Amino acid sequence: MKRSTELESLDSSVIHPETIRSMYTEFLKCLSLNSRNLLSTGPQCHGPSSKFLRPVQIQPIALSSDKTPLLHLKRNVGSSWVYSSKLTTLYLDALTEMASAGITFEHKNTLLTGVG
Repeated sequence: MKRSTELESLDSSVIHPETIRSMYTEFLKCLSLNSRNLLSTGPQCHGPSSKFLRPVQIQPIALSSDKTPLLHLKRNVGSSWVYSSKLTTLYLDALTEMASAGITFEHKNTLLTGVG
């Protein structure tokens, strides 16, 4: 509406430079809005799949009962710590599930409590 009001107030023989500048500025704004709309209609690829590695199926390896895996959990029994196959299995299954889903801790700081 502003443009039509400006055009009506203009004398047909005289066009002020300030009016031309303001019309040109509005024209450029309209062009930039149209170009942004055209660019935003394309597919967006910012989903979670672009942030993680693709999942890889990992088959768990069965260990014999007399072997303790390198990464294992112990529970406190009385005044000593005893290897717990149940807790270790739960923990390793959770790690396997995370690896299968593509979750990675690469280049991230993590806090493991109760280790060592």
